[in-house]
Amino acid sequence: MYLAPCHHRKDRMNRRKTRALRLLLLLFAALSACKRTGTGNLDPGLAALMPPDASMLAGFQMDAIRATPLYRKFVLERQLPALDEFALQSGFDPRRDVNHLLLAEDGDGFLLAARGAFKESTFTRFEKQNYQGHTLYVSGRQGAALIDDSIAVAGFLPAVKSALGRYPSGGRTGPAALLARARDVPHENQVWFVSQGSGSALDKILPETGSAANAARILEGLDDAAFVADLRDGVHASLSGTCPTEADAKSLGDSARGLIGLAKLAIPPQRPDLLHVWDGISVSQQQRSVTIEVNIPENLLEKLVAMLERR
Repeated sequence: MYLAPCHHRKDRMNRRKTRALRLLLLLFAALSACKRTGTGNLDPGLAALMPPDASMLAGFQMDAIRATPLYRKFVLERQLPALDEFALQSGFDPRRDVNHLLLAEDGDGFLLAARGAFKESTFTRFEKQNYQGHTLYVSGRQGAALIDDSIAVAGFLPAVKSALGRYPSGGRTGPAALLARARDVPHENQVWFVSQGSGSALDKILPETGSAANAARILEGLDDAAFVADLRDGVHASLSGTCPTEADAKSLGDSARGLIGLAKLAIPPQRPDLLHVWDGISVSQQQRSVTIEVNIPENLLEKLVAMLERR
């Protein structure tokens, strides 16, 4: 048997190590590129259910949200009747059953698609119907269906039925422009929404009075809005969009700054530390574009929530 000289064997070993190192570097670069593009924020199975004429998409990475300190302090440790009611009406509980949520709005109403762990026994209180080979669980004007044991869809009946009809196409008829924008959302944001056209569908579900109503008015003034939020360490969020004219953008920016000023005036004199909450919110305007940046550390957010709960 021929044995190659020692230096030849070393050369071959070095070449193998070099190829292995190159392979690792290429793999690392590919993973890094995936993170930058944000493709991990959009579940293709859920995207396939989205209506082609959707005016808004919103995503919630529930598995990542549950890992944040904010979730543990403000969801797990509190009674939340609204979430309890949602779980009762929809048949699944995002605090327990769901890893990813995708919400859409179109002419048929709101549609919610979820990936998680689902069982038929979850929907025992619903009336059963057969629709295109799927079992449709109906309660009044709303319904839910299991695509399989890991994907469920719920919402207004027309929206759910439309989604079941679209699913076999593999998502080729979805809202292409909105889905493309959703894929560009940075991966580190656990909550996001994108809308197209005038205003935002989210303003339809916000209260008509109080602070939420002020937020709705901001959303109404923005075309093609986008919102992202990272909740790993406090709240780091950004809301941006365009207005019909530069004058509209200036007026909207001034209104947002005015609301921040009013919020500062509402801080009790004995709590000057809470003024720093609003120092973390900035409004910028460039031509027709308006951007609102929010950076509130966790400790200040806790103090603000505690003050509001006492009120």
